[in-house]
Amino acid sequence: MFLRDANTGIINAIEKRNGKILTEHTTTQLDNYLGDFETIDQAYREGLLTPDELCTSFSYYVTATSKNEEVQKYMAENSEFFGGLKDLEAVVKHSTNKNCH
Repeated sequence: MFLRDANTGIINAIEKRNGKILTEHTTTQLDNYLGDFETIDQAYREGLLTPDELCTSFSYYVTATSKNEEVQKYMAENSEFFGGLKDLEAVVKHSTNKNCH
């Protein structure tokens, strides 16, 4: 579900154009993309994803998204939301798993 069409467009913007997400996508699409990290974080905290599963399946997207300047600015402007991405970033950053980026 994370890799649905709307998200892959945002992922492509993050990977290929290092930003410029909102020139091709709406804030609603970005909200939904960032909101998916809330779901992933919740699943991880509830034990539905192991650390290995989190790292293998999602750490690349967590890291790439967290490093994106446009996302950082958007999250700063909407700081009361999107805590899941920040939580996941901390998990990935402190992981000793070789699959974590």
